Amino acid sequence: PEVLDGLGDVTGKSVLHLQCHFGQDSIRIKLAGAREVVGIDFSDVAIAKARALAAEMAVDVRFIQTDLYELTEVLDQQFDVVFTSYGVIGWLPDLEPWGKIVARHLKPGGRFFFIEGHPTMWLFDGSANDLIIKYPYFRQPEPIELEPSVGTYSDPTATFTGTEYSWPHELGETITSLTSAGLHLEEMREYAHTVWQAFPFMVEEAPGRFVMPPDKPKLPLMFSLRVTKPA
Repeated sequence: PEVLDGLGDVTGKSVLHLQCHFGQDSIRIKLAGAREVVGIDFSDVAIAKARALAAEMAVDVRFIQTDLYELTEVLDQQFDVVFTSYGVIGWLPDLEPWGKIVARHLKPGGRFFFIEGHPTMWLFDGSANDLIIKYPYFRQPEPIELEPSVGTYSDPTATFTGTEYSWPHELGETITSLTSAGLHLEEMREYAHTVWQAFPFMVEEAPGRFVMPPDKPKLPLMFSLRVTKPA
């Protein structure tokens, strides 16, 4: 609900979904009434799955496999709405070009909605049974090595084990990357829940809504930005 609520009415709108993964939200946005939806992702495997899912559901969504930083080389189009969500900016070493890409692909008067794990949440060890600070808050030139992950995004029970690397981005950097590209911040929200189990001890108080247990402090776990491009 956070995504569709944040996007607002997309009826008749053109929508660009950055880092769309396997296209679930792209398809959902099209079904919500968007006139046109384009999803882009770096992973050819994810894009193949997205195209297969859209075909299976008979939903007309265009999916493009490309490096985000190279998007303007393969897509010369502006949209009413640009959108990205959950676990996206940590894969990007620099947000300044990200902000420019968002601005470049927004029509004048268009809006950008972004929802992501809060940088405060990313400080903590995601595999520990307590809140233990393990990672930096501020961006640094080299990526940080995360704890080994078991399984995959789509199948947590898979036997695959791998090491992930990520870049932390503080709130100031994230917001400034957008405003310095000429965009206007309309609203920022912070949430005390997540839509995935970020820590082993979190409680699922409703389907797909995880919160801290009573014996843990109430921390900001996600945040969202609503940004517009001047007409």
